[in-house]
Amino acid sequence: MATLLLNKLLDSAKAIEDGDLNLAETIFKEIKCQNDANTSTAARKLVRFYVEALIRRLYKLYPRNPTPLAPSTDSYYIRCWRFLPFVWFAEKSSHHSILDAVVGKKKVHVINFSNMEFNMLIRDLMRDLVKQVGSGMSFQVTNIRPKLSNNEEYLQEMDRVLAAEAKTLRLTDFKLDHVFANTAAGIVESTLNLKRTSEDEAIVVKWEFELHKLILVPGALEKVLSKLKELRPEIMVIVEQEANHNSPDILDRLAQSFPYYSSVFDSVEKDTPEHDLENKISWEMDFRRQITNVVAREDIQHAERHETQAWWRDQLRGLGFHPVRQWFNHVRGFLFSDSTQYTIEGKNGCPLLRRYTVPLAITSAWKPELAQSDGARDQEVEEQDFSFVLAAPCPDNEESTKYNHREAIVEGNSDQRPDIDCPYSTFVTEKEWNCYGEGKRCGS
Repeated sequence: MATLLLNKLLDSAKAIEDGDLNLAETIFKEIKCQNDANTSTAARKLVRFYVEALIRRLYKLYPRNPTPLAPSTDSYYIRCWRFLPFVWFAEKSSHHSILDAVVGKKKVHVINFSNMEFNMLIRDLMRDLVKQVGSGMSFQVTNIRPKLSNNEEYLQEMDRVLAAEAKTLRLTDFKLDHVFANTAAGIVESTLNLKRTSEDEAIVVKWEFELHKLILVPGALEKVLSKLKELRPEIMVIVEQEANHNSPDILDRLAQSFPYYSSVFDSVEKDTPEHDLENKISWEMDFRRQITNVVAREDIQHAERHETQAWWRDQLRGLGFHPVRQWFNHVRGFLFSDSTQYTIEGKNGCPLLRRYTVPLAITSAWKPELAQSDGARDQEVEEQDFSFVLAAPCPDNEESTKYNHREAIVEGNSDQRPDIDCPYSTFVTEKEWNCYGEGKRCGS
């Protein structure tokens, strides 16, 4: 059934590209009949969202907010609007590598490019660094992130939590800055404004599902990485989706992305524990918008393109970075009730998150190449290999159950264009179309 529906989606995409709208409409009707007979809820939603993306591509009617707005809440556990396996992987896969890179340093500055609202890595990193060096620790965090809510209470709560932690740990100095960057141009500008405060400052750079936004903008990746190289970080960690969604051909992008998001939606539907059912809507909204940005959009500031680790490796080496050995200790505390379908394995010396046979995300670590390399060290790092099955959840994990946003609704920006009618409303209701476009929470 999935293969048949994918072929129909490809046929409809080709009809749209050829300008044959009558044929596209006929194929959409066939897809609806076949999709209604699909027994898998996840598969039905996935096909609907791909059809919606193709319709948006046809009419050039895009969501008002290129990044989904996070549900309104004053809880810093709002971070769970991001797909939990991605959150967990981003935080756990690099923690020990970062600690190893700054061992013995008493002045640490973390530059965190992230679309996650609250990163437990920062708190845990503060705690572990204090254990290493004792008193006299100075810690600074610069969060460069998209603005995810018109209500900034979640940021204020984050500030309070981390400031209280810094006080408990008796840090001599603690500073937390938030810099909003909603577009690729914003990321470039924010990066170019970064400065090293002192020679003894140990800089850590972490990218969490943000660096790919620079792929389509000419010169953006080069500008950003050149500036970061100039800052001489102790380590730069990059967490990205492991996928090839960067073909200029819409048919190739659709064919490559469909199996990837099929696995993701299957996981959202089957792997979500009972206490995370509220978050499930947010996860679906996030991936629904990703599909639109991958399939429908071509504008360089908002379209999303993902690349494989091999592509990133070539880019980073060409811009003067070399890979850093990563330490990945025994996996503990995974928050899903049944996690055996997820595994961590090595790919070119990098931890790779896989669900069954589908690779989903990968973490790589880098450092500026200050001297000419003969390539031997790179080969040594890439020859590492490891394979883990994700551990069972830790019992009574308060942090995994505390988050709740039952009444989470975010208003759209008032200065954006009015609601539009939804073409082909057999797939997407007018309420869903407008609600999704504004970034509101809508049932599926």
